[in-house]
Amino acid sequence: MVANDGQSDNGIVDDNNSSKRRIFSSVSFMDGRDRKKVDMATLVSMNQQLAERGFCISKVRGHPIRCRCLEILSKKDYFCTAVANYQLTIFGLETYKQKTIVMEWLDERCRGEPGDFKIKYRFRIPFLVLNEEEDEDDSCDDYTALREARVCHNAMMDLLARGRCFWTTCIDHYKKGTIPSPRTKNTGQVSNRRRKFLKDYEESLKEHFEELQQEAEPVPTSSIRLGTNETGGTDTKQLQHYHYYLPSTFTLRGCYAKYCFDKRKMRITTNKKGSVFVAPACAGGDEFTVPSWSGYVAYWKVNYPNLKVRKPFRDMSNH
Repeated sequence: MVANDGQSDNGIVDDNNSSKRRIFSSVSFMDGRDRKKVDMATLVSMNQQLAERGFCISKVRGHPIRCRCLEILSKKDYFCTAVANYQLTIFGLETYKQKTIVMEWLDERCRGEPGDFKIKYRFRIPFLVLNEEEDEDDSCDDYTALREARVCHNAMMDLLARGRCFWTTCIDHYKKGTIPSPRTKNTGQVSNRRRKFLKDYEESLKEHFEELQQEAEPVPTSSIRLGTNETGGTDTKQLQHYHYYLPSTFTLRGCYAKYCFDKRKMRITTNKKGSVFVAPACAGGDEFTVPSWSGYVAYWKVNYPNLKVRKPFRDMSNH
């Protein structure tokens, strides 16, 4: 975790484990639900505040505990800078790579002292020392206290600006022997689940919505003039966009029940609590699968966005 072998031209620093780490001039990290962009000076200031606070805060219950791990950072001014050097490297990595590094720390953890307050394991403080930050009169012995210090996982998560969910995820991966994976991105390909949904229901859903659209009333929402005619006047032809509104007697749930009954021969019933039950339309009839309510609505929104359900009108007869 300690690097003092210098920095190459491409900004890569060698640590004592011979791994390559990138030094960034500024990085961003998640503080709660907000993403903050920080530089070296900001990180040093954050570490100084952690050192001045003294006590650690439990990531499980959120209250201070009798553990004062990060006071070590206040012993030397350059301790906060060395830790900030490491933070600039790890904050620039993707989340799954940060989790992998924490899992490596779990391999190197040591048991807490008998007098520790409910702290089972302790970890080394991660820091980096660059050659240009060392004076000629200084040596690596100045970092002995920082190198030998051990902190709890609460302090470690404070240094990483992470919380309970990040820590428990790392623990789960470590216990199960699994490797954190990068967050999947939408590549435009259809998922296996979506492919199965379309295979089972697309034909009947398309037929169902075409029938609904025949019962709907088209209402123009906008008009676009096509341009001017040959004589220089405005062309009277317009390109109109329509929304198709179903009669007010139709509801989303009613359309779903109609589809299940007409196309899948299944009856949808709902109790007073809102629970939905599916049963064959005829006693002793065959049971067919039906798409979920959320799958039905999602297909509607994607493939028939202009097909709308009218909001029910208020009954004004009693007023």
